[in-house]
Amino acid sequence: MRCTIDQLRRVERDRLPGYVAAVMATATVTERGHLELSDADWQRIRREFALPGNRRPRLRLGDWVAVAARAAGITPARIQRLTRRTCRCAARQHRLNDLSARLERAILRLLDPLGRGR
Repeated sequence: MRCTIDQLRRVERDRLPGYVAAVMATATVTERGHLELSDADWQRIRREFALPGNRRPRLRLGDWVAVAARAAGITPARIQRLTRRTCRCAARQHRLNDLSARLERAILRLLDPLGRGR
């Protein structure tokens, strides 16, 4: 498996805490800054840090906005061509996903202040 640290951090929310640290501890870094893992290590880490019950992760606000924008024909290439600037779609998506996760935690704390439902 070969990826960059940014790609690894994007999928971190789909895994249990410690996923990125486990990959970083096992991977070797190439001269171009890519992380490389053997297939056996990659499969072991994926199994170890998978979400309970093999659930698919919930789509967050940034994911929904990205899907809607692409469905409406708003693509990073089109934005770059029109504005002559690099598209910051991934950064926006990440910020919106973080915001929705924080809001979800805050709402859960308000609904269950003693934490009995967890």
